[in-house]
Amino acid sequence: MPPSDPAALVLIIAQHLTINTSLPQSPIQSLSAQLINTAQAIMSSPIAFSAIEDNDYSYLYYARKNGSIAVLKSSTTQEGNDTKYTPTSVIVSGNTVSTSSTNISAVSYKDNNGNRQVRIYYISPAETGGFQLSELVQTNGGEFTQGELDNNSLACGENSLLSANVEFGKGDLKIFYQDTRGNPWVAWVVLGQTAWASHPLKPVPFKWQ
Repeated sequence: MPPSDPAALVLIIAQHLTINTSLPQSPIQSLSAQLINTAQAIMSSPIAFSAIEDNDYSYLYYARKNGSIAVLKSSTTQEGNDTKYTPTSVIVSGNTVSTSSTNISAVSYKDNNGNRQVRIYYISPAETGGFQLSELVQTNGGEFTQGELDNNSLACGENSLLSANVEFGKGDLKIFYQDTRGNPWVAWVVLGQTAWASHPLKPVPFKWQ
């Protein structure tokens, strides 16, 4: 059976052309290089993204085909024809961050002390097996760190949908997700605190209408 991943299929074709051909190598090598570049472009293309505004700049966080989380930052605070977006990987403690899922969700807000906050939610492997919700935290444009949510080991489905919301400076920060059976849950924390709580959306069992 051929692979279902188009990038993997393109790579296989490129390798086959390079190794198994009696044609002159220069045009074949050129075609193979083009196919490999195409495969790499596919593998770096986003499979999910979530946009925020922070300090008047736009940030588009996304998950690459290989699972690594990256961001596009606008070059201007006012969107225009000259605005460019520069990609960079999201780094924590010198390492790139990868998600186990195709879904991520990001929010930005100011806390009670006026500090700019950014949160990214994604899915990572759980130490006990399965998958859990994970959180990246950034304050005032500084370095990203792992959030307190990670210590709660909230189990979720590998391909859970994710959607976070927050109101500036007050109330709760919430992340909606799905458990291993696809049932919708919500986890929340009061702004300025670190104690997360969670429960399934009610009524249980929940039915979409």
